[in-house]
Amino acid sequence: DNCKVAEDGMMMANGGTIKESIDLFFQEGGSDKEYHIQLVDLQDGTYVVNFQYGRRGSSLQSGTKTTTPVPLAQAEKIYASLKREKMNKGYEPDFNAMHVFNAAAQQVQPASKQVYILPQLLNPVEDAEMYINDDSFLAQEKKDYERRIIISDGKGNVMGLNKKGQQVPVPKNIAKSITYECTLDGEISEEKYYVFDILSFEGKDLKSYSATQRLEYLSAMEFGNSVEVIETAYTTGQKRDMFETLKAERREGIVFKKKAAPYTPGRPNSGGNQLKFKFYKTATFIVANETKDKRSVGLELIDDNTGQKIFMGKVTIPPNYDVPAIGDLVEVRYLYAYRGGAVYQPTYLGKRNDSDLTDATMKQIIYKADEE
Repeated sequence: DNCKVAEDGMMMANGGTIKESIDLFFQEGGSDKEYHIQLVDLQDGTYVVNFQYGRRGSSLQSGTKTTTPVPLAQAEKIYASLKREKMNKGYEPDFNAMHVFNAAAQQVQPASKQVYILPQLLNPVEDAEMYINDDSFLAQEKKDYERRIIISDGKGNVMGLNKKGQQVPVPKNIAKSITYECTLDGEISEEKYYVFDILSFEGKDLKSYSATQRLEYLSAMEFGNSVEVIETAYTTGQKRDMFETLKAERREGIVFKKKAAPYTPGRPNSGGNQLKFKFYKTATFIVANETKDKRSVGLELIDDNTGQKIFMGKVTIPPNYDVPAIGDLVEVRYLYAYRGGAVYQPTYLGKRNDSDLTDATMKQIIYKADEE
């Protein structure tokens, strides 16, 4: 199975297990908050410390205290320090409160079963035409929402994992729409889950199956109104029609998947069996500074070779968004970039709560063709 129960009752998963975790809560005056911490064993001798937090009853933000995996001793110190810091601020375990939270928030999370699974991530391509004409690839729409793996036991208990493998809540309407024991991969909006792949079904691990075989399982499944299976185009004609429609409707982009490829968690250094073509360019930036008396912030990225931060220009924050804080990670759309210069015509898209500093690097940037 994709997920197996270990002898200690903890849920196992390809990619890691929760070695230790704690759920903390704080209530005082008008404050009613929660904070969750996990020490995750990546099964390769390294560990990460992840956390989720927010107001009880709302969507939780998530992050990690380890931007790169570390040895166990170091991870234990980080975990203990974070736990101590929160408890010194008045947070404490409250399992009854957790039960009340789940009911009041209309969100479903499994008790005592936690997993860590990395999704299969995509590398970008600049030439969509070759994949449209290549019969070994199929195509799907690339949605502009948050990546989400959802694990369901078929009895109403579900778990959500973001693209970093960190546990996040799943809205109850989406949980009720999944009645199978399965592991799904997709993107989630405020109201709907768009599923485009399946990793396991009724106890059967499907990751070694081809993409076409996995989609046969998915297409035969029936979901409630809050789950939608993404349309798939298999032939050159279907792919071209999909491409032109998505482009005309100003959608984010299109994904090409090798039909015979298995599901492989993580992102290849280059290329791969799953690739994305965006109709516009986006990147995750670090907020470098705030312009005084203006709704504008500076942007920077980390140089992949030196580790130094490089200034990439400024972006205006629209009135319907809060101005992000210095150090926050934000998503920005841009027209193009020149080597050695800032991004051109940046548009602010919002904060990234499912990313860390390893995502905010220069390798994201696509340069203007005549500068390559």
